[in-house]
Amino acid sequence: MQKNTIPSLKYSITVLIIANSIPLMGVLFFNWNIFMILILYWIESAIIGFYNILKMIKTNKSINENSKANAYLNFNPTTNLTHYFKIFFIIHFGGFMFGHLIFIFAISSLFQDKLALNISDIIFSVSIGIISLFISHGFSYYNNFLKNREYDKISINQLFTQPYSRIVVMHFTIIFGAFLIGFFKAPSAIIMFLVILKTTIDVRSHIKEHTVFNVG
Repeated sequence: MQKNTIPSLKYSITVLIIANSIPLMGVLFFNWNIFMILILYWIESAIIGFYNILKMIKTNKSINENSKANAYLNFNPTTNLTHYFKIFFIIHFGGFMFGHLIFIFAISSLFQDKLALNISDIIFSVSIGIISLFISHGFSYYNNFLKNREYDKISINQLFTQPYSRIVVMHFTIIFGAFLIGFFKAPSAIIMFLVILKTTIDVRSHIKEHTVFNVG
């Protein structure tokens, strides 16, 4: 862990690791399959999007707010742009989540003749994982964004794209692993390795995302 991530990030990183250990326990002791893991991480993406909306509501900074052109045109990006960014993010992210869910079902249909559980049963089965991830991202929101006043250091423009860089890398790894697991009919040991790999990527992304606000 980098020096400048201590102590401001060590608590949220610890909570993140604990939350990510729940899927590992699910695979080890409760026979969670790859589809359940994919659904859990899909819901985590929704959680990330939810907290990002809260961040966008909290911050009023725009990357163009000091532009001379804006002053000349009497254009205030704080009031004119930020609201549009928030609305467009909700629509854009919702479309991303829908497409992602369809892709998960498409992957599962390639490797399973019949799904053992319907979507509501799966969500109920992994509910403890959902709760733990919601708490983890909520703690990070409070500890890093609010307590460390990251909202004074980041713009609406940056917040719009921030979740995608983390989610895309995380889920590219998970989906690629799912293809391998389905193709080779891999045992739960490989699913556990996939969960550990996802956790490692998640921690690295978390540090990269927040370290810049903790320098100095």
